[in-house]
Amino acid sequence: MSRVKNITQKQENFARKYFECGNATEAYMYAYSYKKMQTNTIRVRASELLTNKHIVAKLKELKIEAEKATQWNVKRVINTYAKVIEIGLANAETHKIVTDGTGKGYTTTKSIKAKETNLAAVNTALNAIAKHLGMFKDNDNLVGVISLTDLIKKAAQQ
Repeated sequence: MSRVKNITQKQENFARKYFECGNATEAYMYAYSYKKMQTNTIRVRASELLTNKHIVAKLKELKIEAEKATQWNVKRVINTYAKVIEIGLANAETHKIVTDGTGKGYTTTKSIKAKETNLAAVNTALNAIAKHLGMFKDNDNLVGVISLTDLIKKAAQQ
């Protein structure tokens, strides 16, 4: 929902499309009726809209939302590590393409569900989490233990 006051639906549509594609003419043609207009008129009107205070405010709002959505924070990093750990410990299914019948004069390929471990990825993720939590002192001594469930809960609180 837009926090910009007094913006029309067409202006909102124009701003969103412009933010998405970066082309004012394309955004104008998306948001407004243009069938009976000449190409130059469309370009002029699109350019004028880029100076409209409501559209300028909406574009700023969209930029802030996009920046927030792409920021990495502790919670997002730990949740990503948790996914890596789950996949690395083979708790998630993957799909593999396998070939059958090699050497018999024919071959077939099929997709199968498989669970594979990737302990190197698990180790890397766990070490990164442990360092973040301050679990290692002097690079050698484990000073605390935390379950994966507790780790995720702790990340959710931050």
